[in-house]
Amino acid sequence: MYDYLPYEKRLRAINWLKNNKASDGFGWGKDDSCSESCETFTSNILESLALLGEDPTAEYIQKARQFLEKRQKKCGGWISSKFSLKKVTTYSTAIACLSLMLTSEDPFNKYVKKGIDYLIKSVDKDGLWPLCSKNQSKDHPASYVLRLFSFYDYLESVWKNDETMLLRKRLKPQEVTVMLYKRFLKNMYADYKLMCKSNILNSRILGSTLNAVTRRKDIINVLDSTGRKDVAAIIDELKKQERYSLMNKRYHITQVKSDLEYLRSLNITDRIYDQYFLVHNPISLR
Repeated sequence: MYDYLPYEKRLRAINWLKNNKASDGFGWGKDDSCSESCETFTSNILESLALLGEDPTAEYIQKARQFLEKRQKKCGGWISSKFSLKKVTTYSTAIACLSLMLTSEDPFNKYVKKGIDYLIKSVDKDGLWPLCSKNQSKDHPASYVLRLFSFYDYLESVWKNDETMLLRKRLKPQEVTVMLYKRFLKNMYADYKLMCKSNILNSRILGSTLNAVTRRKDIINVLDSTGRKDVAAIIDELKKQERYSLMNKRYHITQVKSDLEYLRSLNITDRIYDQYFLVHNPISLR
């Protein structure tokens, strides 16, 4: 949720996104040189801007919101982009609905409800959501649809309680929605953290020996507390603990890299270039 980023870095990110909209001026494309706004990129960036702390009522954000509203199809869904599937998908519809909830005065407006109706009708016989009709991909779009449904249900349940009503008297409705979305995500991550901790500690999933399990838990904790790091930097952090004080980069770098790749195979960590990070942050195992 970007809370780990210093204010200055969040402000830089906001300003860069603000100054690099598509040339048509409505929303965003896949990069800073795009001439046309695309639904999916615009939706993702609107959510990111909200989580970074930008004012959801800012003029350029409201212009992007209006762009999404105009791009809704008769069926209630949104297409992805000209760079992928040029037809309505459950993924693009879910993130468009979420972005409209975060940026609209009424988070339960007709565009959101129509999009949700489309998603309800798109569920298959297995109870999942294919990316589009006759498509086999289900896990990826289903995660976005379920997050949308969960947040919609949560927001609806608290929107008229005393605490929220007081906030709505003092703040803009979009600001209240974003605040509650951040709370929703924190609760979701906290539940995930407890589930992961319980599952991992009660299994041998992290390795077949006690030393391997302990070391890999400590690596997870390093990434949880310090963020993205390369193998050498992870070893430096481990060496701050007494049991790793004799660890040597020359002799142990292969071992630690092997640990990281093992965690990566479990979808606990991932890598960008030479730096590793937690896929689902935070999942500290202290």
